[in-house]
Amino acid sequence: ALTENSNHCPSHYEEKATAYTEIYEAAEKEADDYQEKKEKEQMQKYDESRQERITKRLTKLRGVHAQMVDIMKECPMKDLAMECSWNEESERNLLKFECAFVQSTMSDLLSAPSNASKSAVSTRTETIKQKFNILQEKDFFSHASIANSSNRFRKAMYEYCVNNLTPDKLLKSSRADATFFQLVEENKPTRALVRALNGVEKALEDIFSLSVARPNDNEQDAIAEARVARYRKLATVVWQKKKAEFRSGPYPYMMDMQNLKECYTACIEEFRIMKKNAKDYVASADSRAFLRREAEGAGIISRQEALNLVFAPKIYREWVAGNSRIPYDDVRNRRFGNLRSMHEQYFRSPTRYQIRREDALA
Repeated sequence: ALTENSNHCPSHYEEKATAYTEIYEAAEKEADDYQEKKEKEQMQKYDESRQERITKRLTKLRGVHAQMVDIMKECPMKDLAMECSWNEESERNLLKFECAFVQSTMSDLLSAPSNASKSAVSTRTETIKQKFNILQEKDFFSHASIANSSNRFRKAMYEYCVNNLTPDKLLKSSRADATFFQLVEENKPTRALVRALNGVEKALEDIFSLSVARPNDNEQDAIAEARVARYRKLATVVWQKKKAEFRSGPYPYMMDMQNLKECYTACIEEFRIMKKNAKDYVASADSRAFLRREAEGAGIISRQEALNLVFAPKIYREWVAGNSRIPYDDVRNRRFGNLRSMHEQYFRSPTRYQIRREDALA
């Protein structure tokens, strides 16, 4: 018979099972601790190796930069050309030049500084120096080629360049590339400027809006300024809507002079239609009745400001009061009932439709 002292008693099996379990858990913990220790050692070795590589690359790149600075010291535009940033945490992007042309010219040596011989650095930097000297010699940033133009787009482009564009902003454009410098060298400054402006955010649409919406010579009051601001907002939307039809080449898209002329002509006609429809909508009897209704909105925009959003119609589809519509198309096709319904919703719930007060020009 089995007794508690018998080796075959179940209680002894439970004791052995418990002991084995404890042994297993101890071994498992020991293995986990060992694995964690090994991983930490490997990570530490990787970090040390990575930091060593960064230090070597950084030392080499500082030498490259110093050599470039020395070569560029007589260049009048050296500060623009040599503007750069350092990122000592990035193994592959330790040094980045702000000027697109300088960055692209030096990119292979920056990514593999071990190949940056003095001869290679000198050759590339001399090219950069020559290009920037040409900009200086031709007084490119005076924009003399468009300063006295009677063409309204070129007049607007000159106004934009004088008031909104700095040399460093233009040269940071992705389109201020080798082709840009070649056009400058070939005495084609306007074509060069247009190419570079393709890479400056909102530049071409701002120029278009300046060209089609100007105050009358005898109007300088706040009402005239507000009206011009609304028309410029509408012109900007028209350009955004139409430009995709005229862009060429791979991304990032751009317009050459021919594309630009065609786009500008199309946008002029489109703006004329949109402007007339927007003015008719605001002046309509139903819109005046809309303004006389009791205020029941969220208090963020007024009824007048909601109505004025006709000059800043969204060009994408959105759901309003259970209906899917594109506000731009409603203006284009004179669907004024849809617009008033939409503007009522904008007035009541502006945050829901991502309406900002600056969009609703009074």
